Amino acid sequence: MRTICISDIHGHYDAFCHLLTAVNYTPTIDQLILLGDYIDSGPCGKDVIEKIMQLTAEGAIAIRGNHENAFLAWLAGELPEYPDDYRAFGTLSGYLGHPYTPEQEYATRSRICEHYSSHITWIQSLPYFFEHRGHIFVHAGIDPAQNHWYHTPPETLVSIRKKFFKHPTRLSKTVVFGHTPGFKLHDKDEVWFGGDKIGIDGGAGHSRQLNALIIESDGTYRVTSTAI
Repeated sequence: MRTICISDIHGHYDAFCHLLTAVNYTPTIDQLILLGDYIDSGPCGKDVIEKIMQLTAEGAIAIRGNHENAFLAWLAGELPEYPDDYRAFGTLSGYLGHPYTPEQEYATRSRICEHYSSHITWIQSLPYFFEHRGHIFVHAGIDPAQNHWYHTPPETLVSIRKKFFKHPTRLSKTVVFGHTPGFKLHDKDEVWFGGDKIGIDGGAGHSRQLNALIIESDGTYRVTSTAI
C-alpha cells in the first residue's frame, strides 16, 4: 500500500484534484493523508472541504492546520482579524455564494453556522496528528524540547516553525509536516528532505505549487507536484 501525503491546499480545488489524478490515487489500495490548511488564500476553500469530507468517508486521513483553527475561532466570534490576516475572503465568499465584504461578517457567520453545520462538526473532529508505520504526520511540527513529543500543545502542532525544523527531533520516526513552505526551508518549492523530518508544503498558499509525497510500500519516497 502506498501512502500519499498532501498539505496546505489553501483553497486550490482544481490543483488538488489534478494532483490526485496525477498520482493515480485509488482509495482501495492507497492511504491518503492530508496535513491541514485546506482553506484560505485560494478561491475554493468550501469546495476543498467538501472534497476532503468525501475522501475521508472513503478512508483518507485528514488532520487540522492553523487555518482550520482560525476559521473555527472566527465562527465563534473569537478572532475578528481572521478574514484579513488569514487571507480568507475567498473562503468566505465561497460559503456566501457571492463576494464577501467585512460588512457581512455577522451574516456570513450566521449563514455558515446554519447551512454548513456539517462542515463545522467535521473540522472540529479533525485530529492534530497521525502516526502511521515509521512516520508522524502533523501540520507544522512537534516541539523537540519536550521530553515526549506527545506533550507538544495542540496550538504548537499547528504553528511551530524554526524551533522544530532547525533542531533534531530525537525520534525514531520521521516527521512529515507542512505549514512552512519549501521556499522558506531550502529556497525551492520542492519537498524538503531534512533527515529526521520532511517538509511537503509547496507554497500553494503563495500561488506556487502543490506537492504530493508518496511513500512506497518498501519505504522509498517519490514526489509528484502540480503548479497552481
